Amino acid sequence: MKCAALTGGISYEFPFINVGLDGTITHLPTTVANAVGYQQGAPISFAFNLDPFLLKLSIGTKTTNTPALEPLAPYTQATLIKVYYASIYLCPFGATIGSTVFPAGISMGFHATLFHVTVDINASVGFSPPSITFTLHIGQITLGGITIGPTTVVLQASTSNFKFEFQGTLTLGPGSV
Repeated sequence: MKCAALTGGISYEFPFINVGLDGTITHLPTTVANAVGYQQGAPISFAFNLDPFLLKLSIGTKTTNTPALEPLAPYTQATLIKVYYASIYLCPFGATIGSTVFPAGISMGFHATLFHVTVDINASVGFSPPSITFTLHIGQITLGGITIGPTTVVLQASTSNFKFEFQGTLTLGPGSV
């Protein structure tokens, strides 16, 4: 374990106890890593708090070009699915573990290649001020004489801003639309 913080407490109000844990792992036992296709050295960051509720889990980093997971590697198909980054964050009210402050919000992120097609998804919902951000990028997909993409969808909305954008390409034979 690279770093960790642990907090706890007891109160007279439900849920009576509170436990919080925050840390990063960069190595798994070899048998576990091989079974799931985990690439040793890729960071697995986590945070959990009972009250107020917090769940944060991520693997890899957003800007890496090295896969964190190759889940089909145990089946000799490592190149079919490569996960470079994946994350989920659920914190409806905000929380603090040790000296780390987690703001209220919900988000998810995913950067991978699935069957040799790049897929990037990032989404977040903020509560104060209210906002939503969603970005999707899918690389080029070719099926016979049809080529789709690359395709990008962007949605940003807040109390002061709204943006929706769609970009994509569809090619049928020698022409394109």
